Amino acid sequence: MPHTSDAYDPDAKLLTSAHLDRRAPWLAPGEPVPPYHLLQAAVTTGRTAAEVRDRFAELGHQVPSAEELAALPADAMKLVSCNLDGVSPWMRPHFAPRMRAHILWAAAQLKRSPAELASEYAALGLPVRDPGRFPASVDEDDLILVSDRLSGEWPWYEETDPATMRGRILRTAERLEVPPAEVAARYAGLGYRTPALGSAPERVRRRELRLASDRVDGSAPWLADDAPVPLRQILLIVDRTEDDTKDLERTTAAAVLACRDLTALGYRIEPGVAGLTTEDLLLVSQEMNGVPPWLDEAAAVPVDHVLRFAEKHGRNPNALVIRLTRLGYREVPRGSLADRVDAAELSLAATTRMDRPDDLTQRWLRQDDPHWLSHVLKVAVRTGRPPAEVMARLRALGFRIPGAALPATVSAEDVRLVSRSLDGDAPWLDPTAPVSVAHVLRAAHTTGASVREVLARLEELGLTRLPAVPDRAVTEEDLQLVSVDGRARTSGRWLGSTVPYGRVLYAAATTGRGVQEIADRYRELGHTDLALPETPLPESVSEDDLSLFRLGSHTWAPDWPGLDEEIPLPHILLRASAEGVAPAEIGRRLRTLGFRGLPAPLPDTPFPGDPVLISGAQRPTAPWLAPHTTVSTDHVWAAARASGVSPYDVANRLLALGFGLPFTLRPEDRLIVGPDADGGAPRSRYAGLGPVLLAAKTLGRTPTEIATRRAELGCAWQDLPETAGPDDEDILVLSENLDSRAPWLERNSTPSLLHVLRAARATGRTPQETAGRLTRLGHDVTLPGPVGPEDIPLLEAVGRIRQVTEVEHVLTVASRTGRSPAEVAASLAALGFDVRAAAYPARRPAPGRPRRP
Repeated sequence: MPHTSDAYDPDAKLLTSAHLDRRAPWLAPGEPVPPYHLLQAAVTTGRTAAEVRDRFAELGHQVPSAEELAALPADAMKLVSCNLDGVSPWMRPHFAPRMRAHILWAAAQLKRSPAELASEYAALGLPVRDPGRFPASVDEDDLILVSDRLSGEWPWYEETDPATMRGRILRTAERLEVPPAEVAARYAGLGYRTPALGSAPERVRRRELRLASDRVDGSAPWLADDAPVPLRQILLIVDRTEDDTKDLERTTAAAVLACRDLTALGYRIEPGVAGLTTEDLLLVSQEMNGVPPWLDEAAAVPVDHVLRFAEKHGRNPNALVIRLTRLGYREVPRGSLADRVDAAELSLAATTRMDRPDDLTQRWLRQDDPHWLSHVLKVAVRTGRPPAEVMARLRALGFRIPGAALPATVSAEDVRLVSRSLDGDAPWLDPTAPVSVAHVLRAAHTTGASVREVLARLEELGLTRLPAVPDRAVTEEDLQLVSVDGRARTSGRWLGSTVPYGRVLYAAATTGRGVQEIADRYRELGHTDLALPETPLPESVSEDDLSLFRLGSHTWAPDWPGLDEEIPLPHILLRASAEGVAPAEIGRRLRTLGFRGLPAPLPDTPFPGDPVLISGAQRPTAPWLAPHTTVSTDHVWAAARASGVSPYDVANRLLALGFGLPFTLRPEDRLIVGPDADGGAPRSRYAGLGPVLLAAKTLGRTPTEIATRRAELGCAWQDLPETAGPDDEDILVLSENLDSRAPWLERNSTPSLLHVLRAARATGRTPQETAGRLTRLGHDVTLPGPVGPEDIPLLEAVGRIRQVTEVEHVLTVASRTGRSPAEVAASLAALGFDVRAAAYPARRPAPGRPRRP
């Protein structure tokens, strides 16, 4: 029985694709098929609208009734095309922003009422905004208003955000040299929602356009008028319209003028922005000098900015916060700030480095700073004041410091103690987070204090979530154990509150000790949260085993997995590829070491290209595909191309690795996607007709069945010629080397005249018959005139000379063929070559030495 495919129906794919191109997006099965799509599909497929309707009904879609179809406008086929000619390009739903302008243009072309056309377009299922707001008539001058470039021609103006219509009206008024109010009335008459422009000037100049444009360049996008113009826009206008922005008085006057002019154009300005002062410019500039860069209105205003400005200019910080709010800043310092700020108090908010105590620039405590503890300690050390006094003064300034009890006196050693690097600098310990065993041991080793003393001092400094570390003398080996990479002095990474099982194995491998002994050592150091497998521990771990569970992109910065943490599939495949073994072998070795979190399934056969197959970039690196996801056909073909194997082999391997496919793989697919129906790797998914016919012959299927299955597997669909079945001569003439094997003629290509003549000689047909056969198979072949196999040597001699346009080209071909230049020129001209006119010799060249092959 002939095999048929139910998964891919080329006709259904065409009809149900939103753009009638057999590609996503698709029509939703539960949604009615819009009439416009039904009509467009009818033209595309050469059917009647009724036939397409019936076909959609067979496919399970909701369709218009026969009465609804008959009630469509008589010229509906014209209306659904962009050029009103009944053919592609078609009107689509995404055309909605330009639909009003298109309808007005269509009305002018068809001499019809825009209001009537709007109703008809809505009946066809196309999106029409406010169909009741169309005029009864339209003239050619109106088309100027609705064209994007005010030219009266496509592209049309996009009706996107009504709030930006004000700028569009001003632009049109400037171009047409008419008052904005008159332009607004004309737009309103065409159905656009227009703003009031009673206060706008009679004549729009270039300056007004620049004020209304978002980039201050006099062009779209335009400012929206449904919200006040923000201060940053006013400052941008000043920056781009004034030559000297360092003159504060001049800049302030320019900003106030811009606010006044924008108000005259109908835009809203916040009262605080409209009353901008020179001091406001100083306040909103990051350097407090009245010039850019400015504070970002979308970001939080730092409390230190307010306090520093207040101290510098003798202002009340709370009044400054109110002023910033009136200027449009919404994220301002919260709560009550100090009424007055002096330099001495403000210096308490400046952060310093232990090695540069005099450098106070550009580093300040935040109002809700999580690292308040280290700041308080550093300030207390720097000023000699008790931490409690420092905290009280910072709270008085407006900083939100928690109420913690700290020692009356602190030292630089305390600052180092709360530093994660133990150097008195960031990063810092978080008072609300647990302190690691590694930090306690390192602090004791670095300072020379006992473990008990370190823990006691940390508790006094407000760090209460401390580990239970036994008091002991800390050794270099202890520090090696609590470092991530096993380096005691140069490590930049230390273990947290838990010890990953992989780190235990690493210590066993590098020290030569047993896994149980290493685990006991970690417990002695205070690591009680240590998960070990329930199965017997391995007696030993070798250096070679480390690569099995050392995660991370670099060996010098490893990541160690926990006992139940899943070893990533990419890591296993990379390791298997490097060792030339099956992924399952890597999995078995990991289980022997005690790891329980392994991905499944892991194939029992090796495949060196596994990492490429699961890479989103089709190379053995990240980004990796998410496990157990469905892989697209595009990825299958891309991975096949990168790996140099058949898409069938890629798909089969992805299934073995636990991924899903958008199709069900069958054994015969290996032959169907191959270039020669033998399982080889195809050069492209856009193959011609040759491999389709060869696979059909090999498998005993019809070409349509093969083409349909190839489309399911991700090959590009191709319409097949009317053929009874795979013919040996068809397969022969479609192969470039005339051997019924790849490489094949590309689809819809124009075969060379040399190929046509060679194919005629190989099949014993005339060139005309061969050309007709190739044309029937979908290729564009036109013979220049009477030609025959005797022209083959001449065409072979032409070789890579594409255009025989010069005399030396003719002479070269003559020497290659032994013909006279006159004969060559005449023959090439007859074959369609553009030959330069000249007095070519009629004498044949003397025989020469044979050319080397």
